[in-house]
Amino acid sequence: MQIPQNTICGVWMRCPNAHGGKDWLGFLTGEHVLSCWGRTGQIRQSRVLSNHPSRNMLKRKINEKLAKGYDIIAVTYGAVWSRSADFQPGLIPDPPGPAQNAPPKENRQAQAVSRWIEGSSQAWF
Repeated sequence: MQIPQNTICGVWMRCPNAHGGKDWLGFLTGEHVLSCWGRTGQIRQSRVLSNHPSRNMLKRKINEKLAKGYDIIAVTYGAVWSRSADFQPGLIPDPPGPAQNAPPKENRQAQAVSRWIEGSSQAWF
């Protein structure tokens, strides 16, 4: 399973059964909460759970899966899966807040005009 771009946190869970098991993956990205599932080795279904990043939505889904008998296989905080036996749903980081708009930078032409105006009190010709 490819980790979605802009992933803040992801959880990979597995529930063994007589037919080989089933996997569930949940991702918190900067844009939404994504759920992916399927038989072990055949994760082919996905659905957007929330159209905005919601840490609580992901925690709720993880707790539902734990109650159904799923075990946490691995977690990711970016682009690489790592095994984590001590992962707790409460450790999911908050999504970043809205981006702060930086003041626009003046271009070189505007800066040159400003310098010319400031220095126009002197004889420049």
